[in-house]
Amino acid sequence: AVVSTQSTGKAEVANTARLKATLSELYERLERSKHSLSQCRSSREAVVGRNRELVAQAMALEQRNRDNRAEVERVDREMLEIRDVQRAEESDYSARLDGVRARITRAKESYSAAVLGRREEELRERKAALESRVAELERELG
Repeated sequence: AVVSTQSTGKAEVANTARLKATLSELYERLERSKHSLSQCRSSREAVVGRNRELVAQAMALEQRNRDNRAEVERVDREMLEIRDVQRAEESDYSARLDGVRARITRAKESYSAAVLGRREEELRERKAALESRVAELERELG
């Protein structure tokens, strides 16, 4: 009975040693897991912080984009107004140019060689008639 108590005691000591080793191993694994969890939390906090920064940057970019779009629309409106003014000026210029061309055409027609020749002939006839009238008046006076 003493031998069996000793072998039971040795078995319990061995069993206790195994349990102690298992508990030590579990404690080390728990510590490593705790350390890994801490690193994960730090990484998560860093990622959350970076995401906040990126969201702030994205919102700032969206605002700049809206501002730029508004500026583009304003410039487009100004360009359309400028084009309208240019068209009006071109139309006015074109109308004035047509008027000048019409006057030039009338002047050319008024001073064509045929018209000038007829006018010259009329003036010669009038001059001759006036000279003849002057001669007649001088004879009467004289």
